[in-house]
Amino acid sequence: MSDPVRALRRSLAFSGAVGVTVPATQVASNDRLLDPARFPSEGYWAFCRFESDAIPAVRLGFQRGGFNAGPQACIPNPSYLQLHLEVMTREGALLWLPSGLYPAERVESAPTAFSIRLANPGHEIFQFAGWPQIQCQFRSEDDYVAVDLHFDLRSVTVLPDGILPHCVFAMFESMGNVQGTIRSGGRVTPVRGKAFVDHTRIIEQRNAVLARRMSLYTTLYFEDGSGLYGYHALDVNNRPIEGYCFGVFLNPQGQGRFLADATLIQLALDEDRIAESWRLLYRGDDGTIEVAITVRPQPILRCWGSPTAPQRRDQFSIVPLVLDGLAQFVRGDGSRSVLHGIGLSEYYDSELWPIDPKARLDRDPGR
Repeated sequence: MSDPVRALRRSLAFSGAVGVTVPATQVASNDRLLDPARFPSEGYWAFCRFESDAIPAVRLGFQRGGFNAGPQACIPNPSYLQLHLEVMTREGALLWLPSGLYPAERVESAPTAFSIRLANPGHEIFQFAGWPQIQCQFRSEDDYVAVDLHFDLRSVTVLPDGILPHCVFAMFESMGNVQGTIRSGGRVTPVRGKAFVDHTRIIEQRNAVLARRMSLYTTLYFEDGSGLYGYHALDVNNRPIEGYCFGVFLNPQGQGRFLADATLIQLALDEDRIAESWRLLYRGDDGTIEVAITVRPQPILRCWGSPTAPQRRDQFSIVPLVLDGLAQFVRGDGSRSVLHGIGLSEYYDSELWPIDPKARLDRDPGR
């Protein structure tokens, strides 16, 4: 039987060529607009890393429709949104996680323009408007945390499809500048930095592959304006998943280089079994990039939004990881250079990922 990852030449969900970086202005409208007629689950997520010491990072986003990322026929209830607004302060994390509370049908999206909003009665939860200059407002229903950000997206890369046992996880990734304000409690903080914005699409289908046990999503932006992001994933036998261990390097002008081979050299976990440091080696046609990552300790200060919102880090394996990195570039001619970077990451471990039984459906997606 042929390997479905190796056989996949183009994304099943996006028209752009996999691994090719294009200016954000050139992304086709059918790739960036929501299309509920084709995709049972779709969303937008932003990983923002700021220069501010008071608020170094924010992760926010939504997923319309649940999907099965694990080995069992169990998915979050597709009738409700997955929703996160996570503000990482100097003191720790403020996590508003109301997943499973808002009906997915409340998400409004324009058919021809990039305009997406969730309007709760009397209170707008989020809005994304404009492309590639995106104005983003996002706030908790109790108004304790709120962000008002402007994304200036420069480049977009369609990533390889993640082939999972019950679905295909497709995504494009964009990188650009971000600036705006963050309000937490009564404090308003101006921020500026880099944003990594991804658009996820899910196709339900059975695939003869091993389930994913772990994945490590790494984003970095460097002092010279360049950036790096990518995935490293292991199956349930702790073997790298072919086709889903890769990186994309963007130079300061936004030109991309796809790195089809990523090797995890070292990974250390903290007392909550969440990644605290790692080293990755990316190989490309014209050299290698080795990155060493260290996570800044971030306790959970407050987590709310739903009755089952986790109160401890060991209950929430995908807590945003605020990181510092050092990258060594070795080019084909033997020359070397080193850059410092900062970023925001996500570590997923299926063994630490509980699904709330009140917000799930047990069914066979193949029916």
